[in-house]
Amino acid sequence: NRGVETALQAVKLLPEDVVLAMVGKVTSEFKQNLDAMIADLKIGHRVKSVDPVNPVCLVDYLSTADLGIIPIIPATLS
Repeated sequence: NRGVETALQAVKLLPEDVVLAMVGKVTSEFKQNLDAMIADLKIGHRVKSVDPVNPVCLVDYLSTADLGIIPIIPATLS
């Protein structure tokens, strides 16, 4: 569980000018689930899906954000 669902729910609670950019590749099944959740939460205008970024450019790309999160939910206590 990557915790992306939790991040989407958080967007709903944040100020309207906050946009979540999800960087990376997702399966078509997972994308369908995300799209449905985004529609249910009515946050489509605040969520952007971005293709994977070349590792050479990653730091520069991510440095344009105001905030970065890695929403990984632990599967174990250790």
